Amino acid sequence: MHIIEKQLIGKTGNPDQCEDFIVITDHFVAIIDGVTGKRKEMEGTGRIAAQILAKIIQSMDSRISMNDCIELLTAGIHRYYQEQGMVEITREDPRNRIAASAIIFSRFHRQIWMMGDCQCLVNDQYYQTPTAIDEITSRARALFNHLELLSGTTLEELTQNDPGREFIKPLLQKQSLLQNNPKAGPHAFFIIDGFPVLVSMVKIVEVPDQAEIVLASDGYPRLFPTLEQSEAYLQEIIQEDPLQISIHPSTKGIGLNNISFDDRAYIRLLTTK
Repeated sequence: MHIIEKQLIGKTGNPDQCEDFIVITDHFVAIIDGVTGKRKEMEGTGRIAAQILAKIIQSMDSRISMNDCIELLTAGIHRYYQEQGMVEITREDPRNRIAASAIIFSRFHRQIWMMGDCQCLVNDQYYQTPTAIDEITSRARALFNHLELLSGTTLEELTQNDPGREFIKPLLQKQSLLQNNPKAGPHAFFIIDGFPVLVSMVKIVEVPDQAEIVLASDGYPRLFPTLEQSEAYLQEIIQEDPLQISIHPSTKGIGLNNISFDDRAYIRLLTTK
């Protein structure tokens, strides 16, 4: 494998608060996106989850299967619960769980495993893993804020105080009840949270020999073949739609004192036989 370019930037500009991680070994290239806590007591837990998964991926056997990889990652989070005395409260209420998404390229299997909310390019072919709940909450927030604009609230006022975000907050705080939950039907989504997962929701992308691939977290509203293009488009969106309610509706805007909408990780590489 040959790494062409990579970048990791936190939304606040402080690397110690970034919940995205990049992992590069001789056998795997991965991006991990820790889930930001939706309640005050869960702040910072996304970074904890991402750190746990990063450490496991760094030591994985080169021939590990996707299913065994998921089991290892899940066991790592569960072990954290045991160490913290959190097994019962996390079993009873998913809102108490730490969690992360991951996208992993396996050199041996020549596959990309898309575990949760992430995106990639394989020879310019785009792949993503959208979820129903994100679509619903993003559009609900966008609609609410558009109504505020029509009612006379200014864009600056909405940037200072995002009423659309407050409107969807109850859904955001409860959406963990949908994670890895077969009873949630079309609203269920995959996440690594220390408990059994919906493996069927993992997208597998076959990678041809000597391919150029890009892996990225969802911090980029649109993925391009080069980092320069992806960054330029992101900056364009920040200028034109800082609330993220028009071009790429989202559950949040840029936020006070932040430099972007979300943490972002990008890596482009060439594979070899």
